[in-house]
Amino acid sequence: MPEELEVKEFPFPYFVRDGLLDSQVVQDIKRNWPGPGYFFSEIPGNWCCTVEGIQKNGFWKDFCNRVFPLVTFNVLKAFAPWIEAKYPGVDDFLVSNYSLMQSEGDYGGHNVHNHHYHNPTWVATFLIYLDEPDGHQGTTVMKLKEGFDEVKSAAKTLGWQGITEEHETVDFKPNRIFAFHDNPIAYHCVKPSKGVFGRRVFRAHLAVDGPYCDKAYGVDYPTYHKRRIEPTEDPEVLRWLEKDLELLRNPVKMSEADKEAWIMRKRIQLPKEK
Repeated sequence: MPEELEVKEFPFPYFVRDGLLDSQVVQDIKRNWPGPGYFFSEIPGNWCCTVEGIQKNGFWKDFCNRVFPLVTFNVLKAFAPWIEAKYPGVDDFLVSNYSLMQSEGDYGGHNVHNHHYHNPTWVATFLIYLDEPDGHQGTTVMKLKEGFDEVKSAAKTLGWQGITEEHETVDFKPNRIFAFHDNPIAYHCVKPSKGVFGRRVFRAHLAVDGPYCDKAYGVDYPTYHKRRIEPTEDPEVLRWLEKDLELLRNPVKMSEADKEAWIMRKRIQLPKEK
C-alpha cells in the first residue's frame, strides 16, 4: 500500500523521502549498473541509459515489474490533489523517459529549467539518488524572485536563470527520493560538481497520454511544443499558463482515505522493451 508522504506546497508541490527503497534494493541497483557502453551523453558531463534497453532480463526485469511500480504509486498518490485538478478522472498513466544517470566529476550542472515547456502531459518527476555525494550536488528547488509576473515569467522559456532564486537544495544522499509535481513553475537546477565520476541516479517521469494535450490546450503536442520551445508573449500561450497556475493553486481537497481510493483505480504503463 502506498505510504503517506509529506508534500511541501511552496514554491511548487514536492517531497523528499529517505529510505523509501529497501537498502538491499539500492545495493542491487548499484551491483547491476550497466557498463559505459549502454550510456549516451544527455547534456555535457551527464550520461544516461534508458531502462527500456535493459529491462527484459534478470535483476532489471524484476525491478521494473515488482519494485518500480510501488515507487510510482507512492509518487502519484502524493500529488493526487494536483493531478486530479488538471486531469479529472484519468486512471491510466505512462512512464516516460525513465533512465539511469551518471555524471563526470567535473559535471557543470544544469541551469534553471522546468519540464512543462517541452511536455505538459508530464504530471510528476522523481529522482532516486544512489551514491554518496563525493563532491556532487543534489537538486536545487528554485522560486520566482519577488516583483516578477508569474505567468509572463513562466513563458520565458529557458530564460529563468536571472529571475529565480534558490529555495532549497536537496542534498545528494544514498536512497533518497526527490519528487515533484510537474507544472509551469516547477523551476529547478543542479549546481556544478567538484568530485569524482559518479552521481548515479534513477530518474522517471509520469505522464498522461498524448491526446490529453489537445484536451487541455486545444492543440496537439507537436504544436504545443513548437509554441513553447522559445520565449514568447503569445496571448494564447499566456492563457494556457494562467489556467495551469490557477489549477495548481486550487488542488482537489482529498483526505488520506480519498487518496487511497484514488490510487487504487490507477494503472501504470511501462515503456515497451527495446
